[in-house]
Amino acid sequence: ATKGTLAFETVSATVRVVTTEGDPLSDVPVEQKTNGWATIGSTDDAGEVTFEVFPGKGRRYRAEVDGVTKERSKRFTKANGVLELRFRPPAEPADEEDTEDA
Repeated sequence: ATKGTLAFETVSATVRVVTTEGDPLSDVPVEQKTNGWATIGSTDDAGEVTFEVFPGKGRRYRAEVDGVTKERSKRFTKANGVLELRFRPPAEPADEEDTEDA
């Protein structure tokens, strides 16, 4: 008997985490829901996590920045391999030199 080879095709998928202005947010853990939530990686300096998935199956992805969670579903394909999660920019700490005495 001859043993056959079963090949699985995957596609490259990217979750991009950015501010509403499009600036990348680095070191943000990104999770994928399969049988529960699991971290697939943290964003790089470009605000991206890239991984391989089976095409055509929709899954949920989420990230949390400053206590705010964004969650979206995505069905990745070869032609459509990016999901973007947008967050408001982190609040800048008040600079004491900029405050005026009353």
